[in-house]
Amino acid sequence: MSKEDESHMTFSMLPDDLVLNCLARVSKVYYPSLSFVSKKFRSLIASTELQELRSFLGCTSSGLYVCLRFRTNTDYRQICFTLRQKLSSSAKILVPISSLDSPFDYRSGVVAVGSDIYAIGGRNLNNSASSKVMVMDCRSHTWREAPSMRLARDDFPSTCVLNGKIYVIGGCKNLDSTNWIEVFDTKTQTWEFLQIPNEEVCRGFNYKIVGYKEAIHVSSLENNRATFMTYEIHKGRWREPHLSLSHGFHFSNCVIENVFYRYSYEMLQWYDSCRKIWKNLKGFVRRSIMNPRGEGVKMVNYGGNIVLLWEECVTIKKKLIWCEEVVIEKKHQGEIWGLLKWSDVVFITDEKNQLVRALAPDV
Repeated sequence: MSKEDESHMTFSMLPDDLVLNCLARVSKVYYPSLSFVSKKFRSLIASTELQELRSFLGCTSSGLYVCLRFRTNTDYRQICFTLRQKLSSSAKILVPISSLDSPFDYRSGVVAVGSDIYAIGGRNLNNSASSKVMVMDCRSHTWREAPSMRLARDDFPSTCVLNGKIYVIGGCKNLDSTNWIEVFDTKTQTWEFLQIPNEEVCRGFNYKIVGYKEAIHVSSLENNRATFMTYEIHKGRWREPHLSLSHGFHFSNCVIENVFYRYSYEMLQWYDSCRKIWKNLKGFVRRSIMNPRGEGVKMVNYGGNIVLLWEECVTIKKKLIWCEEVVIEKKHQGEIWGLLKWSDVVFITDEKNQLVRALAPDV
């Protein structure tokens, strides 16, 4: 090749394998901009080969997905959005995902495992309870069907993930201690029941399940009285949790590197499992527009940081959704600090909707 030919060589003339290797090492934040470079770039960025290469190289990162429930004339519909950076600035916004309308009902239990989002149960088109499980691959925004549950669950089942297994509780009436909990092994793709020795917890409502420190923690409310139970995975036994820990279940919460965090009463707090007490996250200052009790605030582990989302009603019709990322830093003497990375409005709407949940799968 002559020097003149070399001077006219462009990046798009390189072999696809080499371009893919370069793109895989670039943050996905820049993919929308890079898609405008050429048709070749746009095709490679949308390819499954790029997603597989990112996973192989360990170049994945957390993506933020937000579910909003919109009111229609006859019912509700749930739409998933993902956080993207604007092309013209550093600002971030929520945009609807490019897949077809979500095939799951707004009553489904939803949970993220790796790069997948599972939609569990809900109601069928004929308005009957469903045992169906749908899975969205967040790398391609395509849906597939997973094995169905043993029982149909349509009344907002609560879900959590621990060690690659999805735990599902509640979601339908007339459950007892033998079938209140179902467990899905994402590796073997099989369901099984997990028996709980406490019938009282099965009779409640507003149930929650959290995976923390090699155990699942469940709770339910009945007649303004909460019941709590903890299942130790490796020991295969149930026990009552420490009272102070159970106080975090019904607040917005998440687990990061085996530390339990919650947002309650104007503060971000973390649970000191050695001293059995809740401590304030130092450095965190609540925004005045956030609900001081934490109602409506969604909280998620976003690549080791905490992301908070909440709504602000500006007028009767206009609503804003705020998003805030807090960097977690562990200091000497066991203290944990939360430093604000960014905070901004990411969604503006005049439609009736509700912020339902936030998820952070690998992308």
